[in-house]
Amino acid sequence: MRQQKFSIIIPSYNEEDDIRLSIESAIKQDYPHKEILVVDDSNDTTPSIIREYAGQGVTLINGERKGCCGARNLGMKKASGDVVVLLNGDVRLPPDFLTRIGRHYEAGADYVLVESRVFNTENVLARFIEMQHRYESKKIGERAEWTEGFSVRREAALAVSLIPGDFKQRFCRDWFLGKALGEAGYKKVIALSILVTHKAPDHFNEFWRVRKARGRFSSLPHALLLKKTK
Repeated sequence: MRQQKFSIIIPSYNEEDDIRLSIESAIKQDYPHKEILVVDDSNDTTPSIIREYAGQGVTLINGERKGCCGARNLGMKKASGDVVVLLNGDVRLPPDFLTRIGRHYEAGADYVLVESRVFNTENVLARFIEMQHRYESKKIGERAEWTEGFSVRREAALAVSLIPGDFKQRFCRDWFLGKALGEAGYKKVIALSILVTHKAPDHFNEFWRVRKARGRFSSLPHALLLKKTK
């Protein structure tokens, strides 16, 4: 049987402080049949950092300035893997991540959601974000359509036209992809025993910028989920 291939896609925008987290964890995967694509729109030193890993299977793709949704979509179009994994620049994968999600795809999954945790919880702001995540996860439960470390069969993502819209915000409405997959009848697996970690904002200016940006649209997913369950 042909071994399935994974494409790890990392959109980046001015991630010079964090991009090594996701790239190095992707490189260290114990599953060999993979490619790593970083779609970059930065105007800082991030592209130079990405190029340092060119000899380790990391490909730099110049973005189209269409925001992080556009970067994810471009990466999925360029990918050659059977399954794509979508990461943010501050996410760390455990070394066996691809091996473990691979078992679910071999068993028939079309998209897989995993658990995530903030790793810099020594900071009070980051700790608040982690506690909020745990609280909201309990409310949404099986209705969740997106998580850090989200993965999907590339053919399924293309079939539902990837992430819809042309959102220029830094934060992607990526949950639309999971919603479209579910509505199209694709099989979702929630594997909470698989854990990825990520860095949360740990100083006030970044924390406030993130909360302000997310506040522009964060109520929409919850409103739709509530409507769906009525």
